[in-house]
Amino acid sequence: MKQWLAVIGMSAGMALAAWAQAATPLHTRISVNWPSPGVPVADALREIGTKANADFAFAHKALEGLDPVTLTMDETEAGRVAMRILYPRGLKLEKTE
Repeated sequence: MKQWLAVIGMSAGMALAAWAQAATPLHTRISVNWPSPGVPVADALREIGTKANADFAFAHKALEGLDPVTLTMDETEAGRVAMRILYPRGLKLEKTE
């Protein structure tokens, strides 16, 4: 049993090291505060991009009519903040080259 746990621990450690080496701007920890009545999705994405030094490309028409963003998050990875906004609205992030 100890060998199995050691292998699992070693694998998790190597995965963590690989993840840390592949850090992107979306790994940057940011804080946001958009209280009610909220901000438009496009404005929220621009603010995340500015704070994380990341570029978000999106079609403004695709974001029209979506519910405003009301969200407060402290010291959270920018990618997680973005997904917290996009996922409930049926949108997602995709990496472009």
